[in-house]
Amino acid sequence: MKVFSAENVGFRTPSKEILDGVSFDIQKGSFTTLIGPNGAGKSTVLKLMLGFLKPSAGKLNWLSSQRVGYMPQKLQIDTSFPLSVGRLFDLKPGCVDREDRERIERLTQTLELRQRHFSELSGGELQRVLLTYALLGNPDVILLDEPMQGLDIDSETLFLNILQTLKYEYGKTLFMVSHDLHMVFKHSDHVICLQTHICCQGAPSSIKDDPAYHVLFGQRKDSLMALYAHQHDHTHDHVHGKGCQHE
Repeated sequence: MKVFSAENVGFRTPSKEILDGVSFDIQKGSFTTLIGPNGAGKSTVLKLMLGFLKPSAGKLNWLSSQRVGYMPQKLQIDTSFPLSVGRLFDLKPGCVDREDRERIERLTQTLELRQRHFSELSGGELQRVLLTYALLGNPDVILLDEPMQGLDIDSETLFLNILQTLKYEYGKTLFMVSHDLHMVFKHSDHVICLQTHICCQGAPSSIKDDPAYHVLFGQRKDSLMALYAHQHDHTHDHVHGKGCQHE
């Protein structure tokens, strides 16, 4: 079942075309990742999905029953401000059941961070706090903007484990923007390659052979694909590839 669809979406400023003819679907319970070089339009796609921007052309359609949570790339508050983690959670708009909140905090390992000030948090702790905030209110779909950028390997592994739990045990739908190609191809069901338009999209196993992907990422693909092929020779994709959509 589709929870979101973009149909021939375009976005432009007075001086520049940012997106052109972008079409893709998000399936319920899937882990979809949007990749592309800097300036490809990835952040614009997220802003359009969240309603922060309006498309210049095309349509964006959410399944009406879906609740959407958003984890930004960075915290948009002054971390020197005297605000504790617990107080931030208290400020989440809407009613959040106490038991649900504690369950989420246990999952994200932020329960012990409640009394901590933001200036005291490590990079990994801060990212888990931002994820927790996005999860309060029990969203069906979670949009994540570069959630693991700058994390060390241990923090990244923990964060990925949390995302896998959200997908497989809680049935959440995940849509993530990322530059981490190894992570993308190891954990995603569906990959979308963007460069103003969608160059190609599909299951990781189909993307690895698409010429458009090779053009976008050049030599960065080589060691990644060797590793991916080794790890996934005996696995089955959750979402079948749709092939390349060249403009």
